[in-house]
Amino acid sequence: MTQDFADVRSTQKVLDLLEELLPEFQGQLHTLTVGNNSEIELYNNLITAQNDILSGAQERKLSAEKDLEGINALIEEELTRLNTAQDDLDRANLDFDNEEHRWDGETTAHLDLLHELEAELDALNQCIDLFSSPEMNKVGDDMLEKLNQL
Repeated sequence: MTQDFADVRSTQKVLDLLEELLPEFQGQLHTLTVGNNSEIELYNNLITAQNDILSGAQERKLSAEKDLEGINALIEEELTRLNTAQDDLDRANLDFDNEEHRWDGETTAHLDLLHELEAELDALNQCIDLFSSPEMNKVGDDMLEKLNQL
C-alpha cells in the first residue's frame, strides 16, 4: 500500500532545485565552519591567555605571601628586640633613679657633716679668738694649766 503524493516531474523539479542549491548550501556551510573554527580558535587563545594570567597571578601571590612571611618574621624579631631594649631601658632608669636617690642621701649626709664641721670650726675659731684676746693674756699660766686638766 503505497501512496503516491506527487508525480515524478514535480519530484524531479524539486531534486533539480536542491541540486542547484547544494553548492550554495555547501559554500555557506564552509563559510560558517571557517567562522566557527576561527571563533573557537579565538576562544581557545583567550582561555590560554586567561590561564597564563591566572598562573602568573598565582605565582605572584605565592611569592608575595612568602615575602610577607619573611617580613612578618623580621617584624617579630624587631618587636622582640624593641621589647628587650625597652626592658633594658626600664631597668637602667630604675637603677638611675635608685642611684640618684642614694646619692641624694649621700649628699645630704655630707652636707650635714659639713654643717657640723663648720659649726665645730666656728666654735674653735671662737676659742682661738678667746684665748688670743687681750683679756686672756691677763690670766695666769696656772689658770691655763687648770683648764688643760679639764
